[in-house]
This record gives sequence, structure tokens and C-alpha cells, in this order.
Amino acid sequence: MRKMFSAAVAALALTAAAPAAAEVTLQINANGTVVYNGNTYNNVPILNGATGVVVGDSIYDVRFVDGTCGSLFTNCGASGGAAFAFTDSTSASAAAQALFDQVFSLTANGQPIYYDWNPFLAGCGNFALCQSLIPYLNTNGSVFADSAVNYSQGYGDSNDRVNLGVNLGSPSNTDTSIYDSVTYAVFTRTGAVTAAVPEPATWAMMLLGFGAIAFQTRRKRHLNSTYLAQVA
Repeated sequence: MRKMFSAAVAALALTAAAPAAAEVTLQINANGTVVYNGNTYNNVPILNGATGVVVGDSIYDVRFVDGTCGSLFTNCGASGGAAFAFTDSTSASAAAQALFDQVFSLTANGQPIYYDWNPFLAGCGNFALCQSLIPYLNTNGSVFADSAVNYSQGYGDSNDRVNLGVNLGSPSNTDTSIYDSVTYAVFTRTGAVTAAVPEPATWAMMLLGFGAIAFQTRRKRHLNSTYLAQVA
């Protein structure tokens, strides 16, 4: 019984200390249009971005947009890369993985349209794959990018990967609008991950558990003292 109380209290304590999970919301254009191989597809749910994406200890909004690095990021990383949300490959690759884990894997408005299986609906016009670039400034001053390379189900969904160290040049004028399989993932930090505040019922259970442990501890000490007095 003591072990059960201890385990329960420990679990409650961990729950109380755990960060509050952000709720990811997909930003979808339900009346989107896709042109591929000369064919036009209307009224398709295009994924424009998402809110509430957690990377490390921060929460971000992300949008998928085409253009040049200079048009989407102020001075394309000048002034020490201050225009970029992420400062190195470690954080940029974590953001790329977050796209797979928190964005592409979600359904669209409750419908089973997985953007992980349909990259042409998630920022690109290519039915086979979509590479979402997340830029940062390399130590030598060049603009690099890590990316989420998202394959369609029919073209090897199991090949999805985070691609590291794509050199965009210095300065970078890479224009994703001329490539149907590449886009930029523009992250904007909106806040920090905060600790969850326990509900009143959780506090009551915790206090009850702590009280039970204290009682068992005192009882054990009393029994030990009685036993020692008997054998003395």
C-alpha cells in the first residue's frame, strides 16, 4: 500500500511539474488550388501553416511561404542572423522534426487528410515530395538551412527525413517560388512553454498522498522503536 501511495504521489508531482502542452492548430485554406503537370485541382485543403508548435522551451507559429530569403527574412540573416527564429543547425533541425511530429501528422478539420502523406497540400505543388527550409546563419556567415523532407505515401513516405546543412549561399537569393518541391517554413516565436498549474482536485490528491506517506513513516518509526524496546 505504501508503495502504491508513493507511486501515485510521484506521478501527480510529475504531472504538476510537466510543461503545459500547446495545442497545435492547423491554418488551412479550404478552397485552395493546386496546379500540377498542367492539371488544376480546386477546392483542396491547403495547409498554410500552424500555431502552437513547440520547439525546445518555446512556442511558435509557422507558415509555409514561397519567395526569396531576403523577402521573407529581414536582410536574409544579416546582423548576426537576428531575422531567423533559430540560430544553429541543432535548433533548426529540432524545428524540422517538430513539423513532422506536430503538424504534418495531424488531420485536417477532423478529416483523415494526413499532410504527411500529401505534401502537395503542405506548402508545395509537387505530388512526390516537399522540402520545407528552415534557415539559420552558419559560423562562416553563410545562410544554411535544415529542412523537413516530406514524401508522399505513394513515393516513399517512409523516406521522410530531416535534411541537414543545405547551403543557401551568402547572401542568399534562393527563390522557392520557382521550385515546386521547395518552400520556406517561417517560424515566429509567440511565447515560452510554461509549467502546468494543477487542478484543485489534483492538489487534494497530492496532499492526501503526502499525508498518507507521513502517517506510514511515523507508524514505521513507532513499530521500530517498539521492536527495539522489546529486544533490548
